[in-house]
Amino acid sequence: MVRRAAFVALVAATATAGAQTPPPTAATLCRQEGQAEQTRLINADRTAGKTPDVTAIVNAAKKVTRDCAAKIDASTATVRERGDLASLYVYTGDTAKAEHVVDDMLKAKGSEADRAEALAAGVRLAIAKWDPFAGRNRQAEKLLADLDRLSDGVIATKISAHTMMLGRYDYADNDEGLRLQATQLLALAKRALELNAMPMTQARPAQGDRPAVPAVSGAYMPMLNAYSSLARAEGDYLHADSALMVLDEGIRVVGSAFPPAKSSLEANKKMYQLVGTTATPVSGRWWVNAADNTTAKLGDGKVSILQFTAHWCVPCKQSYPPMLRLMGKYKGKPVESVMVTGLYGFLGDQRDMTPEQEVAADREYYAQHHHLPFPVAINPAPARGQQDDNEARYAVGGIPEIVIIDRKGVIRATVVGWDKGNEARFASLIDKLLAER
Repeated sequence: MVRRAAFVALVAATATAGAQTPPPTAATLCRQEGQAEQTRLINADRTAGKTPDVTAIVNAAKKVTRDCAAKIDASTATVRERGDLASLYVYTGDTAKAEHVVDDMLKAKGSEADRAEALAAGVRLAIAKWDPFAGRNRQAEKLLADLDRLSDGVIATKISAHTMMLGRYDYADNDEGLRLQATQLLALAKRALELNAMPMTQARPAQGDRPAVPAVSGAYMPMLNAYSSLARAEGDYLHADSALMVLDEGIRVVGSAFPPAKSSLEANKKMYQLVGTTATPVSGRWWVNAADNTTAKLGDGKVSILQFTAHWCVPCKQSYPPMLRLMGKYKGKPVESVMVTGLYGFLGDQRDMTPEQEVAADREYYAQHHHLPFPVAINPAPARGQQDDNEARYAVGGIPEIVIIDRKGVIRATVVGWDKGNEARFASLIDKLLAER
């Protein structure tokens, strides 16, 4: 699943109780140098009125980072510095160098904190080497289990490593791994809160219409992540009521202490609260496989599978072959698939496209490249800070978002992402809806 916007604005950590935040390592400074170059190039393109070529810009930023990293002597680095250096090598794609550093770290004898750093570096490397869509990452999970056996003295490192793994499963829409990691992360974060083991966040004063945000334990951030992921897993298993219960618990536990978390979780609830309500029509300025400037009425005697998608969304692409199989399974029956996308100013290597050019490219991309016979609505990009009307009405926060609507036009399920179990779960629900009178 790819999130449309930032999950929540995580404020910067200051100092732990009684301890100063350590200074950045040389590897961290290299990463910052690369990020600064990336920001500079993006702003330069925008100032020139061009659509930033993200791929080229990221590659340029990685080169700056790689050149900086070449000046670091790993042999004299501390364990913490080597951990950051391994992370840097993973970012730049220098996997062989990362493996060498991590192997040395795992073989070395040292303190429990050193061992925790080594295991966390191993987790990061295992994630980088693993195809996220190939299933659960057993190597990373084994390293996490070894890390979890260490004491509470390294609980912050445990939380960081589990957060990395959860993020990867979230991206790859692996619901089994998502649920496991979210459950473990939630338990660790609650324990860290009890121990006051995480840095405090920085308080933010009121700014205009934005209320003040108090300083809170950094444990609330992973708790927010965990509750959102657990809710998502429930929703993906077509249990919207359970997803809402999880989100309500998150609001009570996290939102009561950290207002931005409450806002984030409340936003997540909107999608699941659609279940049981009447579906609204989907409009399109342009369409693939349908007439332009038309509106699709969903339900209306058919079971409708509505999907919000985008050409740049990798998890969306994972859904296309199984969606084609599903529609083939129900060929000749009152079942339809409708998709919704927007204009982004680019497609693949083509940049600074006019709306007409991008619409033509979209038609080739969906109908010819992916062989999708479904109607696909295309709408202009909304103004900055705004949301497309279709997306707003269906509370789209991440894509692909899939909405299943019965023949009476009532929303029966909302799902984010494409887990491999979706095809069978969707077929079971469609069979049930077709049997209803």
